[in-house]
Amino acid sequence: MAQGSRERTYADVYLGIGLLGPQAPAAGHAQLSRAVEAALRSDDNALLFMGAGWALRFLLALQDRDSRYALADELTRRPRTGARFGDLGVCVLSCGCVLLEHGDRSGAERQWEELTELAARTHDAWLASLVKETELWLAFTDGRFDEILSQFAEPEASRIHLRSDLYNAILRLRAHVHRGQTQHVEALLSRGATRPTLAVNGLILAHLGRHAEAASIRQRFGDLSSADDRSGLHILLCLFEAALLGGDAATVHDLAARLAPLASTVAYHVSVGRLLAAAAALLGDRDQARRYYDEALEACRRIRFRPETALVHLQYAELLLDDAMEAQRTEALEHLDFAIAEFREMKMQPALERGLRHKDVLKA
Repeated sequence: MAQGSRERTYADVYLGIGLLGPQAPAAGHAQLSRAVEAALRSDDNALLFMGAGWALRFLLALQDRDSRYALADELTRRPRTGARFGDLGVCVLSCGCVLLEHGDRSGAERQWEELTELAARTHDAWLASLVKETELWLAFTDGRFDEILSQFAEPEASRIHLRSDLYNAILRLRAHVHRGQTQHVEALLSRGATRPTLAVNGLILAHLGRHAEAASIRQRFGDLSSADDRSGLHILLCLFEAALLGGDAATVHDLAARLAPLASTVAYHVSVGRLLAAAAALLGDRDQARRYYDEALEACRRIRFRPETALVHLQYAELLLDDAMEAQRTEALEHLDFAIAEFREMKMQPALERGLRHKDVLKA
């Protein structure tokens, strides 16, 4: 197959995707990048939407962030003529995700409305499952956890099929953790050995308090501080949060340095700024932690990310409570009052109880 040909582009897409899951992210990344470059040079709209859609779905390394946004921006303006509806569905789904990460909730919702219309017009079951993903992501962003958990609680035969992949595993994990339903968390562990699966398992184990097992998984990813590392953002965030929960200062230090430019980003159902603030606090830099919390609040407010906004207020209060100055304690109380009211409405019981304990201390 000639380099840059239609056949070679298709082959590069599928071979690249196959390599990204096992321990070969660099090779898969190069192959998939080559495919999307060829698709962009082509006048074939069907080839463009195929290559670009899967690239947006799978090129998730930190080095891809700017190019993914540029590609998503271009695809939102491209005519849909000639695009196969399956490829178009992946494109508009992924474009919405990229826009949401960059703080454009209205833009994301417009893309997902197009996906909904496409699914209704084609009566395609797979596209309907992608629509359900967008509905659940927005439900999580709004703090509507009952809607999420009831969907997954339905018998398999009676519910719309949802892919049991990394995204939905993280979604379910966070919904259960926010509700304090830890008895359901262990069931989310997977037997798979792909890099995304291992990263999610590490995060699940950390939330279960099994930090030695989570640390063992982290070691399988090698040097995460390297600028040559092509691990996807979804993988890095799972490992970063697991390290924070387990107090793994070395991993926290390495990943905080790489993730710092993303402080105003919300991705994979979490505020990167909130995690970075917690990392700065763990590493003893309180001033930097405050700056990160301010960035996180702005990012969460921009897309109306209700659970994360409340959690940022709670953790900001906890940072301030360590200070003996009266002004800091007054500010901490304001953060707590906001967070507690939100936790009550969203039924985030563990966070609510944590906030109430802090408030009792302040009032004592």
